[in-house]
Amino acid sequence: MSRYLICLLLFMVGINQCASRKEIAQFKKDLFYLQQRSERIQQDTNTLKKGMVTQHNDTEEIQRSLTEIIFLVNELRDETSQTKAELLTETGNLKAQSNILDSKLEDDITRLSRFIQKIESKTFTRPVPDTVSTNSRAVYSGEEISLTAEDLYKTAYLDFSRGNYVLALQGFQKYLIEFPKTEHAADTQYWIGEIYYTQNDFSVASTEFIKVLVNFPLSQRIPNALLKTGSCFINLNDINEARMYLGQVIQEYPRSQEAGIAQSMLDELQ
Repeated sequence: MSRYLICLLLFMVGINQCASRKEIAQFKKDLFYLQQRSERIQQDTNTLKKGMVTQHNDTEEIQRSLTEIIFLVNELRDETSQTKAELLTETGNLKAQSNILDSKLEDDITRLSRFIQKIESKTFTRPVPDTVSTNSRAVYSGEEISLTAEDLYKTAYLDFSRGNYVLALQGFQKYLIEFPKTEHAADTQYWIGEIYYTQNDFSVASTEFIKVLVNFPLSQRIPNALLKTGSCFINLNDINEARMYLGQVIQEYPRSQEAGIAQSMLDELQ
């Protein structure tokens, strides 16, 4: 650009003698315009360079951000794959355990069905009195069938669940006589109370439930037995006794489901 200006100056000197003052003035004006235009172009060039530098910096920042995002995505993908593998393993373990439990349940059902068929295949008569009798026993014709503690309990409970209370009572009583110290003894005593409770014989039912409290103080049936004893006394209109047993449930087993039921029953008594 500077060479261009020098040439113009020389040209001016060369034509100074022949050019009119008006033309010289116009030439100077044009030269000044060109100088301003040149400066403006230089400023625009500098601005453009700065913009390119800024854009380059922004591009580098974007590139760094993209690199971090890609790293995080890959890390998340790895964690997801690991979690998926762990879930698949856990699901497989649960499925295997479920299959084992299903197999055991099927075996138990099969054994119980065979046992019931064995019992039903024997010829015997069962007494069916109008009311529950604590002394009634099944009379078998031809032979006495020998039962294990587990078989006897399951048979009695099956009768109870079917509503055959007479037969269930006979089975439970026989169980307590022959196996008084086994694992189902407390449950057996509790179900005897339930049989009488179901038939609205609340006086005898309360006595049977109290036997659970006295004979099996460490049993898990204690909260149920206390609650049912209190309910028996409510039905017998003995409110003081009812409050005592219901209060015992709340005091000794405050976090149990029976405690919540006992509290509701006490609230209704007030």
